[in-house]
Amino acid sequence: MRFKWGLRSKLLTLSSLLLLLPWFAYQFVIEMENFLRLGQQQTLLGTTSAVATALHERPSLFNEDDTPLSDFKKGHDLYVYDLKKPILLDGNIEDWAAIKTLNNTYSNATYSDATGETAQHKRGDVSFNQWLGKQGGYLYAYFEVFDPQPVKRESTNSTITDNDHLIIAMSSPQGELQRYIISVAEDGWFNGYRYPQHSIYATNVTREKSIQGIWKSTSQGYNIELRLPLSLLGNKLGFQLNTSSSPNSGNIDNSISTSNLLDINKLGSVLIPSPEIENILLAMSHTRSRLWVVDRQQRVIAKTGDLHQATGTWPSDYYPEENYTADNYSENTYPEDNHSIKSESNSIANNNETAPPSTSVWSKIESFILSPLYDLLLDKPDNTFIDAAKNATQLDYALIDEALTGKAATQWRLNSDQKVSILSAAHPIFINGNVVGVVLAEETNHGILTLRNQALEKMFNVLIAIIFIAGILLFLFISTVVKRIRQLRDQSEHILDNNGRLNGQFNASQHSDEIGDLSRSMADMVKRLGHYHHYVEQLSARLSHELRTPVAVVRSSLENLASLPADDEQQKYIQRSQQGIIRLNKILTSMSEASRIEQSLEQGEKQTIDLKMLINSCLQGYDMIYKQSNFIEDLGDDSLLINADPDFLVQLLDKIIHNAVEFSSDDKAISVRLTKKGSFAVLTIENTGPLLATDQQQDLFQSMVSIRPSSQQHDTHLGLGLYIAKMICDYHQGTLSINNNPQLTGVIVTICFPLLTL
Repeated sequence: MRFKWGLRSKLLTLSSLLLLLPWFAYQFVIEMENFLRLGQQQTLLGTTSAVATALHERPSLFNEDDTPLSDFKKGHDLYVYDLKKPILLDGNIEDWAAIKTLNNTYSNATYSDATGETAQHKRGDVSFNQWLGKQGGYLYAYFEVFDPQPVKRESTNSTITDNDHLIIAMSSPQGELQRYIISVAEDGWFNGYRYPQHSIYATNVTREKSIQGIWKSTSQGYNIELRLPLSLLGNKLGFQLNTSSSPNSGNIDNSISTSNLLDINKLGSVLIPSPEIENILLAMSHTRSRLWVVDRQQRVIAKTGDLHQATGTWPSDYYPEENYTADNYSENTYPEDNHSIKSESNSIANNNETAPPSTSVWSKIESFILSPLYDLLLDKPDNTFIDAAKNATQLDYALIDEALTGKAATQWRLNSDQKVSILSAAHPIFINGNVVGVVLAEETNHGILTLRNQALEKMFNVLIAIIFIAGILLFLFISTVVKRIRQLRDQSEHILDNNGRLNGQFNASQHSDEIGDLSRSMADMVKRLGHYHHYVEQLSARLSHELRTPVAVVRSSLENLASLPADDEQQKYIQRSQQGIIRLNKILTSMSEASRIEQSLEQGEKQTIDLKMLINSCLQGYDMIYKQSNFIEDLGDDSLLINADPDFLVQLLDKIIHNAVEFSSDDKAISVRLTKKGSFAVLTIENTGPLLATDQQQDLFQSMVSIRPSSQQHDTHLGLGLYIAKMICDYHQGTLSINNNPQLTGVIVTICFPLLTL
């Protein structure tokens, strides 16, 4: 089926340009997102500047460790994590669940012993996991020892180093090396022993009651959980586990140490997050950014905030509604452990009540159609990303390297699982003009994505509504226009019948637009054309009436003239004149006949007749009139009843048979056949003779059209025969067609009349 490029199609094509509006809106929002990113960078840089301002020129908050960053090693240099919950000294790991994955593992095959030499595997596989944390002014340590043959000291033995024991080495706040030993005879509570000053031998040790803990045997070895005051600890710390495989042997089979415990310069460094700096950061926590403070070695000395909540925007429940008062508005709007971003589009809770969901049609469209579509097209904030740096003890960022040179900087980066973009801003901390640390603030792009998506959704909703409404209005408008044009076309097609005669009146439109003007112009044109057709239709009758009198005068004069004596030459001219008068009289008779039949049809009366009997009687008369022609009839056996005027039907048959005889070959028969097809009686008259041209078939039924061979041009033919036949056929609600027969040997005329239903 061929596509019709109509007005609706053109309008829909032009209306599709409206779809560019969402694209322009999207580009606008993307530009807005870029501005929001720049604004977020400036805001975050301002946050780091504010925090750094609070830390400038405060040397007591920073140590003076100048160890190069490349010399720091995990396990050798220790980091003390901040413990949020109190620790119960019971030898169980449950209290350490918050940092359970942040342990250091040591084995007898990978770490050096107290002398600095590489420890050799001697007897059994011995290793331990270590956790360090601080809470309430104490340093807590937990050791999970894997020892297949643990050995405790004998209760009667005064030597405390011939069995499994733990050595603690640290620098004092004054910078001196202090060493302590943990050695027990049985499970349970213990106190540490202090080595003599500047001695490497555990003789004349003294009890250090401030170092306390629990020794607990397990199926794989034992656990050691202890605490010591932070006031004893400087910036160096190390541990060494010595194990013996056989009691009373006096031999230490395995020695595993975190660093060299005999030289304070080789002792591993320890970094304890500064509570003073953490308090300062806590005061800035309302920024909803994750804040870090690192020293020159890029070690984390303070941290606050959660990256999953650092969206860069305020939560929707932060802003009070207008009906909130100072009494019922709480400033604490941040849950401490909430890793889901609150949608900025959620309604603000009023008195802890949730507004009932809207049941409007537009709300349902948004919920079931638009929202799922937006979820597919827009990048939604994914808060399930992995925060790889959540418990980092050291930040190796190029951004921090730049800040350590004294320049503030910002940077966007993707996290490890490519689910979120993270904005980082770093600002140096100065003491006496030197950079001693860096403040680092981090936020995700979730807030910007949320704001962008909200703007796009609201804008798209409005644009979709506008496009939808505009599309419907345009479609209705163009449908109205198309309907009026089609009505105009239908009137134009039906105002003329198949014979080119006016059929009814043309109804002009009353609209004042261009289509209305066209309709009124066509109505006026049809009116004037009707006047002209009426004049043409009456012309033949008028001519026939007006010409009969002079024709009669000429005829009578010729008859009188013929009665007078005349020579042969005069008689010849008189005869020619009489023949011309006869032909002229025939023309007038034919012209008046068409008018008479047309008037008779308006007053005709139909009756039930048997078409078979009527045709049979007519054919008997044709045999006598056209003796030179042979008629072959096949009228069937059944009677076919129709509602018709028999006189008009006889005239119809006369015209058709007369044409068939004139165009038929002399030695060929004329076939007349009557059949029944459905609810119609079908009469076919076929003759063998000249064929019709394909472009002449419809013109034959027009008035004053005659197509005859040159041999017959001397006869009087006005082309009214088939015109009258078609007129009679239409009067009986029948159809008349003339075509070349399938064998292309002649012409076949087909007439169909509707049968009476009994």
